[in-house]
Amino acid sequence: MRSSKLYAVFGLTALTVLGLGAVDSVLKLTGKLGDIRQYKLTFDGTTTDGTVKITGDLSRKVIKVDPDGLVTLQESHTNLSFVFNGNQMAGLPSILDKVLKPDGTTAELRGEGATPEGYRAAVLSTVMLPDFPLATDKTWSWDVPADPKHGSVKARADYKVLGEERLHDIDTWKIYFTVTEIGDSSVASSTSTVWISKSDASLVKSVSLVKNLPLKSGPLSGTQTVDLAP
Repeated sequence: MRSSKLYAVFGLTALTVLGLGAVDSVLKLTGKLGDIRQYKLTFDGTTTDGTVKITGDLSRKVIKVDPDGLVTLQESHTNLSFVFNGNQMAGLPSILDKVLKPDGTTAELRGEGATPEGYRAAVLSTVMLPDFPLATDKTWSWDVPADPKHGSVKARADYKVLGEERLHDIDTWKIYFTVTEIGDSSVASSTSTVWISKSDASLVKSVSLVKNLPLKSGPLSGTQTVDLAP
């Protein structure tokens, strides 16, 4: 199993909440050209071939902001430590561009991870922003349609604001959500808790449990944490 191939897809599970801004108290995806956020990433899980442990750095840079509101983020994974069945393997750097809509959903992926598996993984990690202001106990849902062009499948996502919390000296909203594909027993799913800044809605931290994350080499399951670097 090539670690670069695995990580190019796995890296999509990093939550797509970056550079969000508030307009009339409703969060919409915005971005400041050149803005960079640095995160620490860990993953501990299993594939059909054994156990997987990954640590590394995640960088997200806003490389384009379109007049129609589309924001392009470049995600870079570096300093990777990849352990498979207890054996250290080379963790090659990877880069993926994400074109995101104002509601935070994915318009297009560009790069090694722009595969059907990559688009499915992106859905599992998406915080689809609601059309109302966030507040404690607010809930909303997203019925995800199948996308034959890119290979993603039907899914259901449900979101709830758990409350407010100060994390890394930042005032945040704490949001819980689940995403479940609709299909047979091999469907993928995720359960996540994210903390986003109340001032700009940028990602502060996320903890996600994924099941059957699609990979060409077989499904991946486990827990991922993405945490803003000091």
